[in-house]
Amino acid sequence: TQAWTRAGLMLRDGTAANARNFALFATPSNGLFVSRRDSTNGATTRYGTVTPTPSLSNLWMRLVWGGGAVTAYYSTNGGSTWT
Repeated sequence: TQAWTRAGLMLRDGTAANARNFALFATPSNGLFVSRRDSTNGATTRYGTVTPTPSLSNLWMRLVWGGGAVTAYYSTNGGSTWT
């Protein structure tokens, strides 16, 4: 596994490769991070990193979309508490 291999959740504005998007990703070595592309064909930007990486075997992730914003959360205890 490479350090930047990632799995996660993504909201997209369409199926085109250059569509606007917002994502929460987990990596085996580089923690959790959010990335987003604010405009079609725009640059993708990575924000923040949670390190050390929570255990991927019990990691829950969620994206909440409301009020014109998307918020990313993660849980390491089966969804009982969210950060």
